[in-house]
Amino acid sequence: MIDRWAWFDALVQRCVDESPLRPSAALADAVLQLGLSPRELAAAVGSVLGVAGSQVGSPSPHEVARVDGRKLAVLAGPLLQHRTRQVRAIAEAWLSTPAAAYQIPRDTLADWLVDDAPPARLLVGRLPREGLALLGAHAVRRVCTEAPGPIRAALEAWTTRLSPSC
Repeated sequence: MIDRWAWFDALVQRCVDESPLRPSAALADAVLQLGLSPRELAAAVGSVLGVAGSQVGSPSPHEVARVDGRKLAVLAGPLLQHRTRQVRAIAEAWLSTPAAAYQIPRDTLADWLVDDAPPARLLVGRLPREGLALLGAHAVRRVCTEAPGPIRAALEAWTTRLSPSC
């Protein structure tokens, strides 16, 4: 039996392999321009992440622990930019699950914060408590010098502890 979403999985995997920090235009077009319904996109995302379609919008901690964080990272940006609330809610549900951010590569998290990308807006509230654990010392310093002011402010306690020059 042929998986209906094999093409979408291959596209996400290509993004992970080629440029995990920046989804390709082809993936953004697939999510934003192909006219797939929210139900179809949920099924495609579920196929990529290995989650039943009915569970895509409300991932359990067990499902979050099993997911390839690089795939989640590649999908997050385009999903958060989708025109429908149902599709944006999928990415929001995954990124608001506490362990999900720890599955995503630290460099990706730092890039989101520096660029003030849509996923960063979901994580900024966690930075005062978890910034060092989420990012690591090197990325905290980088974000401290390159990110917009509100994000830098969220990391203030960590940057003071690491180095007074941040």
